[in-house]
Amino acid sequence: MIEPLSRTGTWKTYSTDHGLPSLRIEHIAEDSKGYIWFATRDNGASRFDGDAFQHFTTQDGLTHDQIFFIQKDRQGRLWFGTLKGVCWYDNAGFHPLEDDGIAGRPVQFIYEDRQGRTWFGGRGTLGYYDGTVFHDLIPRYLQQYQPPPSPEWNNSCRGIVQDPQGHLWFGFDRLIRFDGESFHRYEENEGFPRAAHSYVVGQDPTGKVWGSRSSHRYTLWYYADDTFQSVVGLDGSLRKIQFDREGRMWLCTTHGAFYQDGDGFSRFTPAEGLPHSAVKAVFHDREHQFWFATRNGVGLYDAHSINVFDLRADLARNVSEVSQIAQDRHGDIWIGYVSTRLNPNIKSIARFDGEHFTFVDPEKGSDIENCFSIYEDLEGHLWFGGGHGLFRYEGQTLKKKKITTDSDAGGISSITQDQEGRFIFGYWEHYTISQRKKMLASPLKIVYQQDGQSQTVFTEDDKKTSLNRIGTVIATRNDAIYFHLTSSDFPTSDTGFAHWHPEEGLTWYGVEEGLIDNHVNDLLLDRHGNLWIATLGGISCFDGRSFRSFTTEDGLPSNRIHCLLEDARGHLWFGTDRSVVHYDGRLFQTIKSPHIGPVCRIFEDRDGTFWLGTTVGSIIRYRPQQNPPLIRLIRVITDQVYQKTDVCRSTVGQPVIFEYKDLSFSTHPRDMLYVYRLQGYDADWCPATRELRACYQNLPPGDYTFQVRAIDQDLNYSEPAQAQLAVKPDAH
Repeated sequence: MIEPLSRTGTWKTYSTDHGLPSLRIEHIAEDSKGYIWFATRDNGASRFDGDAFQHFTTQDGLTHDQIFFIQKDRQGRLWFGTLKGVCWYDNAGFHPLEDDGIAGRPVQFIYEDRQGRTWFGGRGTLGYYDGTVFHDLIPRYLQQYQPPPSPEWNNSCRGIVQDPQGHLWFGFDRLIRFDGESFHRYEENEGFPRAAHSYVVGQDPTGKVWGSRSSHRYTLWYYADDTFQSVVGLDGSLRKIQFDREGRMWLCTTHGAFYQDGDGFSRFTPAEGLPHSAVKAVFHDREHQFWFATRNGVGLYDAHSINVFDLRADLARNVSEVSQIAQDRHGDIWIGYVSTRLNPNIKSIARFDGEHFTFVDPEKGSDIENCFSIYEDLEGHLWFGGGHGLFRYEGQTLKKKKITTDSDAGGISSITQDQEGRFIFGYWEHYTISQRKKMLASPLKIVYQQDGQSQTVFTEDDKKTSLNRIGTVIATRNDAIYFHLTSSDFPTSDTGFAHWHPEEGLTWYGVEEGLIDNHVNDLLLDRHGNLWIATLGGISCFDGRSFRSFTTEDGLPSNRIHCLLEDARGHLWFGTDRSVVHYDGRLFQTIKSPHIGPVCRIFEDRDGTFWLGTTVGSIIRYRPQQNPPLIRLIRVITDQVYQKTDVCRSTVGQPVIFEYKDLSFSTHPRDMLYVYRLQGYDADWCPATRELRACYQNLPPGDYTFQVRAIDQDLNYSEPAQAQLAVKPDAH
């Protein structure tokens, strides 16, 4: 089953402004080293490493600068079909195929069959290369279908495939099948008249042959069990039928890119983000991104990594920020929203079922107001704390619940349970409903409750905190509680955080005790028992005795930290004013995207997907990249420049410089980190750097191995690239 393709992903366009040599792109392919290649209509080929484009033309060995197709064979060679013949590239250069029947002829389609033969089709061109010589099949075809020349060779080739029986199918003016000995040309009485713009053929991962005519209106069919089955009629001139890495069918047309979507087809057009409606090719890369060759440059669509759900239109006129994100046992995602108390939000709880967002209302006669807390208890019930009290979801609606306190006129700002299952609520008590000017959180309480019995363990009734509420509450394994105060109308309170224990009482921690800043936004107790504190001045980590802190000087993009999360691997995530930060205990990496701004809430679901809540109410679904980046050594500079050699040589006193570069389309080189070491000299990997070179001075004589690894924004480490270095004594 093919997973539905998300339509809430992100788009990027590459044009001549970004370094492409032409806007008219015919085809896209990936080579064995991970580079993406683009075939242009009028200016050769271009190779892209995620950072820069490198161009190739006839001056570099191409047979023509008008390129129709690029195909990688099983040997790792790239074949280029051009207006005047074909050539292959093996990293050492371009090599033209100069055999009779192919040299100088247009090649518009290239295909490698199961026997390793490379097939070529184009105007006046049909044949295959067996690794030694080219076999021209046009003379054999014309022996069967007289009189020559047959008109179908005057039009484009729009497809070559091999079916499970080993037969080759060709899309020309006619649909043609070749069994290795003879040709069969499908005729009009078989339902296949001569096409004005060629037949298009493709093949799915099961071996089934698909095809259609390249006319303005066409019917898509497939061939199986010796019969043709019509599937669907579509609009737009068809150019290619392709299949991505997941087996999804793509139809490249003049009316956009159609893709298989369940039992039907959906389409991407310029309205969604394509640079142009005329799509010539689609390519699905190793990082699961989709590249589109169009008449106006290249479109890049990331359906997987970042999906943006903008609910602001549903949140009425109030600008609301996300306060909480949770997942229930059915897999649904729940989102809580808050706005200022002077402008309360009437829509404060939303649920996402995997396809749609819906807002959930309390029972009739109730109003949760702002939603400050969402908590799933040990029995699977979902609880919500808001400005108007405690609510529990009971199938269709939110039902208000009471907690045993001196007054029911209060708000719930936090909910958790201790290891014995007792509920702990952050609670504030309103004054009377008639005294609306005094309904602002006074006094504050932390309340234990179980089986209808409650115990207040903390009360704050100071007038200076009349606008505060209880923030995060954490129950520890030794019956202690960590908590902090936060503000209803202002960014945060400046009271630090507190530790309460039934025997030790209450202790407050602030700057004087070692906390980096007193304005606390969130708390997190990690699996090792360390308490992490998010503040407006950076992050502090408290081990119960002392603090260590981190700021922008340590790699954070901002010192304003809003929220904290520990993921399933034990890595930490921080929401900041400038996107979200991933920390593996050694390195900080910021997830940089124009679609991610200030993040005020982070949640990881059971599938390892991260949900980011923003300060403007939108939700971002983020799936970290699983494929590690690639890295290559560009050159080694000693007393000479080494680019392609097994061993680099130097002498004592000669500086040695290693230059390297990553290859990734999800993390830009400026956002990549690198670690390196010189085995035989360095005791360990050097600290992470963003520099693209490593320099060593005064190396003693000896044999060394240099290794470098790239680390992308998801903290995936590449395999090391390495070079051998031999340092000899100075002859003098």
